[in-house]
Amino acid sequence: MAGEMPIDREKQWRAAPAQDSVLDRRISLTLTTGRWIAIVAAIVIAGLLRLPGLDRWAFSAAEAETALAARDLILGNDIPNNLLGRPFAVEWTGLFMFLGDSVDSVARMSVAVAGLAIVVLTLRLGRWMSTAAAAAAAILIALSPTMVATSRRIDGGALLVALTLAVIGCVLVSGERRSELWPILAGISAALLVLS
Repeated sequence: MAGEMPIDREKQWRAAPAQDSVLDRRISLTLTTGRWIAIVAAIVIAGLLRLPGLDRWAFSAAEAETALAARDLILGNDIPNNLLGRPFAVEWTGLFMFLGDSVDSVARMSVAVAGLAIVVLTLRLGRWMSTAAAAAAAILIALSPTMVATSRRIDGGALLVALTLAVIGCVLVSGERRSELWPILAGISAALLVLS
């Protein structure tokens, strides 16, 4: 206590000099707040357009084949070999069916998550282009009717876009960081891209 409030010559207590608190600093939030509002808006818009009503429409014939193959995969049954080069789409859908249930909405949830990943990966590209450009591109992708429809169909289209962005991101990061991890992740993403 004596260190905080020293006694002067007249034996009276005097207050220690006031120091600036961390909370007394002014922080400019105008640019930062606008950027985060755009980022949150892109993710929320993408979720609101992709997630509700996933079981509203019946599967097309191709979607039904993919969903049935994913169901057979998680049950350990034989899967057909006529899926026209969509093994990763079957495995991705099977992963969600394994974690959830083998109903239409869970199967479509797998591609909706891939659609949300497209928006997030686009926002992550703001590291190499301006944040405003990445946020604008993410909002356009979130609102795009083509991308919304792609994120609701089990045909591998959303996986193609998401994996393409993953390859681009991994290649850009590997140019900055001299690590073996990023080229390996780029190779894995490229291999899954071919398998989608």
